[in-house]
Amino acid sequence: MNPNRLVMLSYYFPPLVGIASERASSRAESMTDLGWDVRVITVRDGHYHTVSELSTFEFPVIRTRSVEFSRIARRLYTAALRGRTVADVDATDGTIKPLSTGSRGARVRRWVREWTYIPDAQVGWIPFALLGAVRAAFPARKHALILSTSVPYSAHLAAWAAAGLSRAPWVAEFRDPWTTAHESRLPESRLRRQLDRAMERAIITRADHVVVTSETTRAGLLAAHPSLSPSRVTVVMNGFIPTADPPRPDSGERCEIVYAGTVDPGERPDVVLAALERLEARHPGRFLLRIVGPSGPWLKESQGRPDWLQCDGIVTPSAARDAMLAGSVLLLLQGHPAYTQILRGKAFEYIGARRPIVAVVPPECEMAGILRDHADVRIVPSYDVEELSNEFERLVEEHERGELAGARVPEEMTQSLTREAQARILDGILKDVLASG
Repeated sequence: MNPNRLVMLSYYFPPLVGIASERASSRAESMTDLGWDVRVITVRDGHYHTVSELSTFEFPVIRTRSVEFSRIARRLYTAALRGRTVADVDATDGTIKPLSTGSRGARVRRWVREWTYIPDAQVGWIPFALLGAVRAAFPARKHALILSTSVPYSAHLAAWAAAGLSRAPWVAEFRDPWTTAHESRLPESRLRRQLDRAMERAIITRADHVVVTSETTRAGLLAAHPSLSPSRVTVVMNGFIPTADPPRPDSGERCEIVYAGTVDPGERPDVVLAALERLEARHPGRFLLRIVGPSGPWLKESQGRPDWLQCDGIVTPSAARDAMLAGSVLLLLQGHPAYTQILRGKAFEYIGARRPIVAVVPPECEMAGILRDHADVRIVPSYDVEELSNEFERLVEEHERGELAGARVPEEMTQSLTREAQARILDGILKDVLASG
């Protein structure tokens, strides 16, 4: 009997970087290990941060064309308002350069996002992803299943059409909340919000099953759509990849505080920097803040870079994981109310590293609860310079006494959150959907 075929639609996939890309690639690998015949449909030239690394996979990766509206709009804007074009990508680290628009440009960009990016900036990928998914699913006939993952939500629209044409069952995964997100992340227009809610309702109604990454997202989705049966929505978290015999910090070296990933809008790296400046004034030369990801939010244009700040830029997922494992302390910033519904993917990698974590998170949110259950976490409820500085000082002292050299929690405390364990949950969902179809 031929193995069941899993057609995965994921815009974010290597060489694009970030937790969404890494989740998709490791998910495809896990499902292959579990016996699925995996085909990944992704974009050939996505408009996002990239890293130059040749990746090979055990499964076919079908890279399609895409009309990248955000790239087109960016270039049109810079040409019209500045009389010139600018490079999209910083050649030094592969990050997308931030675009300074001023108030006039901000209004233009807001209008474009509101009324052109429907459902999102990747709408131009839909026809190509649809065609790729149909071609991958149709030959397998009754043994094929389509899995789409968002963001972008355009992946779900492509999967919806592909499932109809190929007559394959379809599972839609929402990594982040859409219409149930925090007010600050929703469109300004009431009409656009209604349109998004209608699209979301249509997707979850048509999909054979819905996967989300947190209980908070699940609760919000069920509340927003009362007709959606709770049995059709399952939580499958991001998880982490365990590492055998990881490197550990040397108490004879400076205490290394590691921040991995991007800084979300609304978070306050400036407060962290102020706290560390205060610590440096009291105890010079005893720590290093290492940034593994885009460095822009951590650099002040009017000042030079302090000698306790190291910015590595965009690196491969494996290099980022090595930095977390070797760090003395890991830093998580999730203090803005817009992100309390979300379980950050990097937080699971932090948990897997079994290092102490300083987390700026509301104590009552789901992320805080998971950290308390599975990690050595020092929760700082808000962006407070003095409290952060004092917490870092205590950890620097623990590092110098050699107390941070080993794993901070037992391995069994983290096992349920490995990507393998989470993939088995998804495997059961997919097999049930395929059997019932």
